[in-house]
Amino acid sequence: VVNSNNTSLGEVVGEAGLMVDCTDIFGLTNAINRVLSSVQLSQKLVQAGQKQAALFTWESSALKLHKALERASTNESGN
Repeated sequence: VVNSNNTSLGEVVGEAGLMVDCTDIFGLTNAINRVLSSVQLSQKLVQAGQKQAALFTWESSALKLHKALERASTNESGN
């Protein structure tokens, strides 16, 4: 993954991608070329991506949402 470091996606990508300033055309080109030309880098990013993706499950998302809703309802009732 080649990702812009000017967005919040860096938190999602983590170590599984190369971060580049979206206004830096040469940096973006260089990052894409690095990923396409280096089997070792590509494999490293794939492995990191699989680990990173495991952090984002439906179960985890549902649990976080449930906890947030519980906190919100507690705050609304003044408890």
